[in-house]
Amino acid sequence: MADQSSVSNASSYQGIGPFWDEHDSTGVGEDEPAELVLRPGMERHDVALERAPHARLRALADVRGVSEETLANLVLKERVGQLEQEQPGG
Repeated sequence: MADQSSVSNASSYQGIGPFWDEHDSTGVGEDEPAELVLRPGMERHDVALERAPHARLRALADVRGVSEETLANLVLKERVGQLEQEQPGG
């Protein structure tokens, strides 16, 4: 933590708590517009990826101007669909 909080002037995390117990953000700083994106039907899952394929995915996503999550979902949907078609009776 920095030497002192810029808003509460507290010098520790323990000192910041009491300040915010008695204040809210309406009288502090400048308001900035914020964007909130909700994606109904989306859930977050943690999946361990090998370093090299993840770097390739990130690079491809950057080139396409999409997030890693968007590209990973697209690739997974397509590949899972292919694998399902390869299954007997699929």
